Formats: sequence, structure tokens, C-alpha cells
Amino acid sequence: ILWVRSVQPFRLEARSGFVPAVSWMVSPVNWAHAVKALWVDVRESLAAYILVALLFIIVLAGRRKMIVRLREVDKEAGNPKGTDFRPTAEALLLTLLIAAFWPAVIGCLGWRLRSLGGSADFLYAIGTALRFTSIIYLTLEIPRLVFSPEGLGRVHFGWPEGWLDDMYRILGRSYVIVLPAVFVIAATERQGDEAFKASFERVAFILLMLALSTWLFIMLRPRLSAKGQEASAEGGRAIGARRFWYMAIVAVPLAIGFVEFLGYHYAALQLGLRLHATSCLVIAVFILQGMILRWLLLARRRLAIEENRKRREAYAKRVSGEEGAGVEEPEEELDLAKVQVQTNRLLRGFIFFALVLGIWWIWVEVITGFGILREVELWHTTQQASQTVTDAEGATRLQTVDQFRAVTLADILLAFVILLMTVMAAKNLPGILQVVLLQRFGLGTGERAAISTIVQYTIVVIGGSAVFKIIGVGWGNVQWLVAALGVGIGFGLQEIVANFISGLIILFERPIRVGDAVTVGDVSGIVSKIRIRATSITSWDRKELIVPNKEFVTGRLVNWTHTDPILRAEIPVGIAYGSDTEKAKKRLLEVAVRNEKVLRDPAPVSYTHLRAHET
Repeated sequence: ILWVRSVQPFRLEARSGFVPAVSWMVSPVNWAHAVKALWVDVRESLAAYILVALLFIIVLAGRRKMIVRLREVDKEAGNPKGTDFRPTAEALLLTLLIAAFWPAVIGCLGWRLRSLGGSADFLYAIGTALRFTSIIYLTLEIPRLVFSPEGLGRVHFGWPEGWLDDMYRILGRSYVIVLPAVFVIAATERQGDEAFKASFERVAFILLMLALSTWLFIMLRPRLSAKGQEASAEGGRAIGARRFWYMAIVAVPLAIGFVEFLGYHYAALQLGLRLHATSCLVIAVFILQGMILRWLLLARRRLAIEENRKRREAYAKRVSGEEGAGVEEPEEELDLAKVQVQTNRLLRGFIFFALVLGIWWIWVEVITGFGILREVELWHTTQQASQTVTDAEGATRLQTVDQFRAVTLADILLAFVILLMTVMAAKNLPGILQVVLLQRFGLGTGERAAISTIVQYTIVVIGGSAVFKIIGVGWGNVQWLVAALGVGIGFGLQEIVANFISGLIILFERPIRVGDAVTVGDVSGIVSKIRIRATSITSWDRKELIVPNKEFVTGRLVNWTHTDPILRAEIPVGIAYGSDTEKAKKRLLEVAVRNEKVLRDPAPVSYTHLRAHET
């Protein structure tokens, strides 16, 4: 049905229906009838309309206050030392509320006119057109406010100002063409006259597609040229790829307009609706990306400020030399540059997959090529399913049965996408976790590393299970392999499994943490990494030592800084035979007390130790 020609190709003969369609649209009789019907409805429901009018006045006044508040919030967000995400979230909410006011008014008016007319009446067609136009209006107004000089894009997201100015100007001018064209298309489509569709509606639709292609050409061109230097540095291949996608995006509305010109009216409408849905998806995803990047920027800024404050306090204590004041050694600082790289990589990946999956979901019903993927069967597998059965006595019960299922090419592609997302999340999610856990719960380095590692392996297990389930590899298919693996473990992989289990024990029980000073066996140093099989220890001479996790669980472990980083240092002092030991102890204690670098808690002590014939 989609790719069946619904009208004849566009010819000049189509003008025979153009004049009647325009006359129907601008007919004073029709509009007088609409106004009269609305006036009658007002008189019959006067109290309701008065309440609506009061509500309109209140909301209009509130909208003006929202605009003023939005400017105040922008000033708060413009503070280069600000770390609060609330102004950005409030600005987004205010933008949505401000943008929704006039579309809501138009939509309510269309709803009321639609309810007053019959299914083939002028009122019904106009009401339907107003409702649809209000939706398009809203989807244009939201990005226009985001791109405005005081909008989210400039103040909060830091998008290029020149590009924002062009987008704001073009979106503002687009109302003159888009809204009337959408109104005409929706009204004539609802009216149902084929002559109107073949003439007036087709002209409006083709003009709309031409205007959209022109706007895309203008809007995307500054964004392409803004990266011109970078592109030229990357080489001709990158420039060619950008030009290809640039021209492809610009050509999409032209292609849809050409489909309408050839007479595939229904197909062109469906493609146009999905093009609009794709545009809304892209805008929504990029706004979401801007919100997440803003949140991460503020989180990193908050961490940097807190770390600078701690360093200044520690430095002030060392400089002041307060008597008896112990200075705690600061924790290993979070590598904010590495965290930023991980979060940006993860965010770009998920934005890409969200766009791909969203576009696929939008276009899958109209592009027949996507449906072929589910028809290509690669292999068959069995899976257990529960079904309701009725016995001879009429009682129903659940029964587990084996069902055959075909694994198609679409399943393989979905499994591949999930696998890529799993690998990307497992490699880069620790960066976001480090920021979130540190700022919200105040966890130390060891706690953050343990939780990040556990989440990493949890993601791998969940993603791997989902991939195997999609391709038809269930427990019933691999239980023999698990049994064989168990036998192999019993004979040859005992040490690997022991280290693996010991790694889980270390992560949950946490006898050691990243940054602890430990001694295990004849190895001493600082714990730098805790992996599922082995732990890395940096020795005092900066050597990286890989110690199997089993040694920490079954061997003798000394954790010098597990509960308290402050340790007592013993300094043996020998004295001559026959000396006054009590006087010597007193002198040593006085020296320790007078030394400003000796802590008062724990207090220094002096004691005698008899060893053979020595004191």
C-alpha cells in the first residue's frame, strides 16, 4: 500500500482542483460558520469559557515571569565557578513551559472546533489541522528557544555562537512557511476530497519539502565550515565523508518531495511524518547530550575545587607548623582528565547507538529492506517456554515446553549492537561511576575502585547473557560444556579459579584497597590496581609487581594502612653498660616531645628492652 501510486503524477491539469480547494479553505461562509458555532458554544458554556479565560490570563502572566526567571537562571549558570546543576535543570523546565504556551492554546482551540463539527465538516477539518499544527509548532518552538541568545545552547551547553545565531534566525523565519503549509496539508487531508489532495495539498507539501531542504543546507553549512581546519588536518577522506553526509541529509526532503511529485501521495506523507520524527529525535538526543555533558562538567569542576581546597589546607598546615598537629596524607587523587576521556567516549557511543536504534524504529515500517533481515534465517534453536494447557477435567495449568525458534540476520545484528554497547560500557562506565560515587557518597579510592570493578563485571555478565540468549545459546545448549569445563577446572585450572574467587572475596570483603601500603610474603608496596585475577602492587622503588589474588586470601598479609594511615616508628637507641636507663628514657622522651614533627596522638613513648646481656 505504501509504494502504490495514490494519485497521478503532478501535471498542470491538476490546477483544476486547486482553485476549488483554495476557495474551500478561504471561504468566508465556512469561516463565518466556524465562528458562529464557536460563539454558540461560548454562550452555552459561558462559565467554562470564563474559567478558561482566567486561566489563560494567569498562565500568560506566569509565562512572563518565567521569561524573567530564565534570564536570572542564565546569570547563575554563567558563573565560571558554579558547581550546581539546578540552574540548568530549571532552565530546561522553564524552556519547555514557555515553549508549550501558544501551542497549547492553538491545540485547545483545535480540540474544541473538532468536537463541534462532524467527521466531514469544515469545523472538524480545521480543528484537526489546528491540533496537528500545534504539535509542529511545539517541536519548532522548543529548539528555537534552546538556540536563542539566552537559551540553553549558548549559556549552558557552550555551543558555537555563530551556528546558534543561524539556527535561531532560520527557525524563527520558518514559521511563516511551515505552519501554514502544515495547516493546509492537515486540513485538506482531513477533508478527504481527492481533487483537493491532488492539487492544493500536493503543492503545499512540495513547497514545504523544498523549504526544509533549503534550511538544512543553510543550517548545516556553518557547522561543517566551523570544523574546516580540523577536517583539512585529518585529510581528504574525512572531508569527503562530511560532504557526503551533508549532501545526503539535504537531499532527503528533496527526494520526499519528488516522491510526492510522482504521485505517491500516501508514501510521501508517511515519509514526511517520519522525517519530522527523526528531526525531533535528533534534537532531543543532542539536548540530552548537552544536559549530561553539563552535569559531568559541573561534577568534575566540583571535584577539582574540592581537591584544590584539600591541597591548600594540607599546605597551610605544613607551612604553619602547628605544634602537635598531624597532617593526614591525602588520598590518591582522581585523574579527572582520564575520567573526562572515558565519559566523553561512553556518551558519544551511547548517543550514536540511541540515534541508530531510534532511526531504525522510526523507519522500519516504511523501508522494506529492514524487514528482509528478519526473513534471512541462519539456524534454528530450541528454547523453553511456558504455555497454558487444559487437562481432561477442564483445569488449566502451566506447562514448560520446548519451542523451535529461528535465529535471523536481524538477531545477529542486534546481538552485535548489544555486544558493542556492553564492551563500551564496561570500558568507560568506571569514569562516570568514579565521579558520581566520589561526589555523592564521599567514598575513598579503594571503595570507588571496588564498586567500579564489580559494576564492570556485572555489565559484562548481563551483556553476555543477553547476547547468548538472542543468538539462541541458552542453558540447555551449554550445560554439557559447563560440565566439561568443571572437569577441566578440577584437573588443570584450579589456580586460575582460586585467583578468580579470591578476587571476588577481595572486592567484597576488602582486606586491601587501592592506595593501601601492604606486605604480602616478601613483597611490599602500594596497591595500585585490583583485578579479578591478580593485583598490581607498586614497590618502593617504583616496580610494578603482579601478585595473584590467592596470596592475599590464603597467605600472610600485612596491611599497614587498612584502618589508620598513622603508624608508630620504632627507633632503637643503644646505651653503654651501667648507664641510668630511667634518665636515658626521660631524655629520649623529651627530645621526641620537643620535635614539632612528632604527633601528640599517638603520644611518643620510651621503654627499655633487655636483649641477652645488653640493655
